[in-house]
Amino acid sequence: MKALLATPLHTGTAEREFISGLLEAHGLYAGWTCLEGQANISRARDLLTAQFLASDCTTMIFIDGDVGFTRDDMSRLLASPFSITGGLYPRKSASLKWVCVPQPEDLQPIPGYADYRRVRRVGTGFLRIDRTALEKMQAHGEIGDYALNENRIGHFFPTGLLDGEFLSEDYYFCELAARAGLAVYVDTRIRLKHVGRSVYQRNNAPS
Repeated sequence: MKALLATPLHTGTAEREFISGLLEAHGLYAGWTCLEGQANISRARDLLTAQFLASDCTTMIFIDGDVGFTRDDMSRLLASPFSITGGLYPRKSASLKWVCVPQPEDLQPIPGYADYRRVRRVGTGFLRIDRTALEKMQAHGEIGDYALNENRIGHFFPTGLLDGEFLSEDYYFCELAARAGLAVYVDTRIRLKHVGRSVYQRNNAPS
């Protein structure tokens, strides 16, 4: 297996926890590609996916610049027997909810794979996608494409309405994968940091 890490960085900056993980996991991946200055996250993920498909790597791992991870997290993701596997990281909110639908604690383990849960949707902040999965999605016929200079690139990460629900690019990708007959899994051992700004006020401080 030859892994390419892919990170969309609109502002060109990444959190310390992400950089630490990138350095700690050195040697587990073949390369890292980073896309700066692209404000449209849907287009950014499409562009990074096109770079991956043009490479000789066999699997791509999206890791967002605000996600903190360890070498063990990366090792577990690479060891997954499934072609689309994510790690768990919390939403940036006061109550703990994973960026995942449904929540993994509401699901039964996969027979023979006790640490995994099959989910409907998962975030792309720490997500492995094998080349074979993308090729199967393209062959299924629901992946559009659009012009980029003299080439055309696949639109794997659209946003918008699907069956009456507005979906972000990560959840839309999962729905397109399902339509192509692919399952999405999470490894419940991979529990990551989601780094963000919090504002502490008088009314939520202890009395």
